Amino acid sequence: MRNATSPHHRTTDLARLHEAFVNEQRYAARSAPATLAAYRTSFQLFMKLLPHVTVDQLTPETLTEFFRRLETRRRPVGNGERVGVMASTVATHRGKLGRFFSWLAAQGHLTENPFTAMPYPRVEYEGREYLGKAEIDNTMELSHLVAKLLDAPIAELDSLWQLWSPQLDAYVLRALDPDGAPAFGAEPNEDER
Repeated sequence: MRNATSPHHRTTDLARLHEAFVNEQRYAARSAPATLAAYRTSFQLFMKLLPHVTVDQLTPETLTEFFRRLETRRRPVGNGERVGVMASTVATHRGKLGRFFSWLAAQGHLTENPFTAMPYPRVEYEGREYLGKAEIDNTMELSHLVAKLLDAPIAELDSLWQLWSPQLDAYVLRALDPDGAPAFGAEPNEDER
């Protein structure tokens, strides 16, 4: 039988407390399923990086260690590997875990949320890209097409076929012999001819 104060037992306690928090958010606060999933994801990552942490160890120092491990872990991305996270990722996990820690404090498990004594990460979104009018118009056209397809799919598909079928031979020719097919679009630059 495990000792009630063993790290494994306390980790289970922390997991049980988190599940109670999520249930309260689901049923009493009526949080959205995506929000509940985000709470679980952040908590699971926290427990993966600090598997033996207990409620009593939830301090600014422990959370700093969590973010250090998050920053230095290697993880597969595509065919390679990535190290590091963006400030927005840190802010996201801090927000999701912070709600749980505030709940723990309100329930009397902590004297205060350990994030209270910690600076918030500075998040800047550089290089934001916005849709232009043409892209918005194309998106609107696509949404109207989808609406038409949902309302009268056979008629709409037939009208699309009527537009596309005369070009079928040209598409096949371009696929089989791109150099011999008629060019469409912008004229090439002089140095490309």
